[in-house]
Amino acid sequence: MKIGYISTFPPSKCGIAEYSYDLISSIKKISKNIDIDVFADEESLERYDYELNIFVTRCFMKGIDNYSWLFEKIREHSPFDIIHIQHEYSLYPPVSKNFIEFLRKIKERGFCDRILITMHNVYHLCKGRSFIEYQKELCKSVDMIIVHSILQQYELWSQGVDMEKIHLIKHGTPLNPYIKYDTNSLAEILGMKDLIDKFKILIPGFIRWDKGFDFVTKISKELYNINRNLVIIISGIPQGIDGIKIYDSIKDYKLENVVTIFKYLSKEELLALIAFSDLILLPYREHPGHLGISGMFHTAVSGLKPIIATKVPRLIEYQELVPELVLNGLNLKEIVDRIIYVYENYSYVLSKVKNKLRKFIFETNWFITGMRHLELYLKRKRISRRMFKVSY
Repeated sequence: MKIGYISTFPPSKCGIAEYSYDLISSIKKISKNIDIDVFADEESLERYDYELNIFVTRCFMKGIDNYSWLFEKIREHSPFDIIHIQHEYSLYPPVSKNFIEFLRKIKERGFCDRILITMHNVYHLCKGRSFIEYQKELCKSVDMIIVHSILQQYELWSQGVDMEKIHLIKHGTPLNPYIKYDTNSLAEILGMKDLIDKFKILIPGFIRWDKGFDFVTKISKELYNINRNLVIIISGIPQGIDGIKIYDSIKDYKLENVVTIFKYLSKEELLALIAFSDLILLPYREHPGHLGISGMFHTAVSGLKPIIATKVPRLIEYQELVPELVLNGLNLKEIVDRIIYVYENYSYVLSKVKNKLRKFIFETNWFITGMRHLELYLKRKRISRRMFKVSY
């Protein structure tokens, strides 16, 4: 079977790029008989990836509504059994018909048998009529649709999208090797020996308004006045105009209980930092009309540590798991009170949360996500045992 992925791809600094890498890696570990070509964005590195045994071709620009370069590269590498698109509206602008015309042409020219799209973001009806009409037309243009949450699934159904096309596959969750390390070893790896005896609260991810980074200074001041042993670690880089403004406002922020890591962390660095932390804080806001799932949440879960989060659609999975640590919104007093509660009752909270997160990882780890994708790829085809050579 030959599959073409259209997606951002590392070293592109993008959550979907990391998602595609993890997905392809898991699929390749399960089956050696799947040939994969990746049609990536301009920030990716064009190469033959010997580790994954795939070709990566740079052939589109994020947010630019022109697909002629992408079309030609797909033509050169075709035919494919499946073209799989990792879709996000910031990558392929909505409302314009160019992307839908591109999909029609690659199908008509026989470049692929089926088109599959993973919708990392689904527009809600409140987004507006023109956006919803475009979304419905997009869904009609493909053969299969993958979503990550039941909210996304039901929203598409309510808009009249063919129910048989929609498949719910949870976002993958990594297995974190660093949870086996002791605190001293992690401090050595991360160069944070001075934080060994501190209670470490990590706020990870792209610095943006919707991730609540503008709220961090208020939280840190309150905690500083209550207990000097509580330390906030801010990790990430700015994304978008609003993110740059927030970064400019906090980059020179000086307070003893705040540690900043303004860099795009490698996967290993991020997993080690999550394992080193005692508590993860995800103070998210949600854009009205946007239904997504947080990849950072799935990465944070890998540390098996308590997570304090806000009640937004992209964190619905955590609300179902640990509702007592999910807050209604960005209320400073509620956030601080919940942090103090976790700190003062840490052993009890940790033991309660760990069991729930272990079960979640068991059900959503990348091996399971990869298997679910392979089952979908092989739907309506005879599945041969030789397709699967599990090397986990």
